[in-house]
Amino acid sequence: MNLKRPVSHLLLATFVLTLVPTSAEAFFGDFFRRRKPQRPNIAEIVINSQPDEFSTLLSGVLAVTNDPNLPDLVDALSNAPLTVFAPTDAAFAELGLDSSNIATALPLPVLSDILLYHVTPGKKGALRLLIEGDVEMLNGDSTEVDFSFWPFGVFVNDSRVVKANIRASNGFIHAIDKVLMPPPDMPMTAFANIPEPSSVALCLSSVGLLLVR
Repeated sequence: MNLKRPVSHLLLATFVLTLVPTSAEAFFGDFFRRRKPQRPNIAEIVINSQPDEFSTLLSGVLAVTNDPNLPDLVDALSNAPLTVFAPTDAAFAELGLDSSNIATALPLPVLSDILLYHVTPGKKGALRLLIEGDVEMLNGDSTEVDFSFWPFGVFVNDSRVVKANIRASNGFIHAIDKVLMPPPDMPMTAFANIPEPSSVALCLSSVGLLLVR
């Protein structure tokens, strides 16, 4: 068996790569980056979500961010390692809130406090959250994460996780079916069966004032 030609080709390839190591590294680096694209960050996932998924949450985040006296939530959700319990649009709708009125239904400091109560520092998947149990949120209050057999599911306080472990480059999103309210808890049942969203917003504004620290 003649090995001269394969060996000579291998030596030639090695010689060429030693002459242009930077180009080879750039080529193979680009190749692997193309095969494994970077995940979007939390803010990008919320922004690019389905129209009926997180649009109300996005409107609330933008409203708080646009106030210079309140935290820049967009920057935090874009860069910081965080885990977000994200209420769906249906969860906000139970309180008469949607993307058109969430910025005006509550004082912005109250809205900021509520939104920060949905975010915990660090990248935390569902299993880690269940192990921790008592989870501290960015507003300083805590939530309780546990597993229930009846009703079945993972719950954050009284809100069920409807979609867990949505991975982002800087953390996780866990979609939930109810809006979390910082202590003292806002009585969710007080807003049930109220036909007029404007009435719900008025009640939220009144009770929400109690949440301002």
